[in-house]
Amino acid sequence: MRMALCVTRAEHTCIKWRENIIELFNSHRQLAEIIQKNDIKIFFSGCVDTEEFVFHDPKELMRSYKKVYNMRKQIINFILESEGHQKLLELDLMKLQKPKVVACLEAVLESYQTLEDLSKDEFQTQQGQVAIIHHKSKLRALYEYKAYLNTADLGTKM
Repeated sequence: MRMALCVTRAEHTCIKWRENIIELFNSHRQLAEIIQKNDIKIFFSGCVDTEEFVFHDPKELMRSYKKVYNMRKQIINFILESEGHQKLLELDLMKLQKPKVVACLEAVLESYQTLEDLSKDEFQTQQGQVAIIHHKSKLRALYEYKAYLNTADLGTKM
């Protein structure tokens, strides 16, 4: 399976800058091994932002459109030339997070059960309010893993 890494917001970068970024990725203490082991292709992409960037003439605008088009074309060709496809959340790299997500999800479900077990009167007490605050903190932690909940095995736990 072929994998790629896409650096976005690169619409106003030059070739030298992009080469430098690739070199930084390939020499990074942790990323380099992942990139080399998985033969990850690095792409750059961007968009033509006419609100944030001032174009001085139509030719400059057209150059920007062509540059973004060529960046995106490389990515699309890479995807279309790939033989197999796999969902991002099913990759081994993503599966490393699964135990953390499951633990977080179980903590949310446990704190929810605590809330559900409170009577209406207990809900209004300090103990009830502390349980609500505790549950909110667990939900915030779970929110960090929201993308993982789209997988079939985790989504059914809820």
